[in-house]
Amino acid sequence: MKEQMKGGGDKMNINLPYIKMMREKKGLSMQYMAELLGFKSAPAYFHYEKGERKFRADMLPVLARAFDCKIEDLYC
Repeated sequence: MKEQMKGGGDKMNINLPYIKMMREKKGLSMQYMAELLGFKSAPAYFHYEKGERKFRADMLPVLARAFDCKIEDLYC
């Protein structure tokens, strides 16, 4: 599943399967990710990872640091 973000008039696709794969590969729980992004609970983060809510641009650097990857890696 892909999520689209608008940036400078261009649509950019967030690679949701990559985000899930990296979280699992790094052994990070949904609760940890939720707290990292300022949410109170794992279900709040779950909605983003499933594509039910859209990641904001300010969340991407946080994800990249957690996964030890480049922000560009989060796009497909």
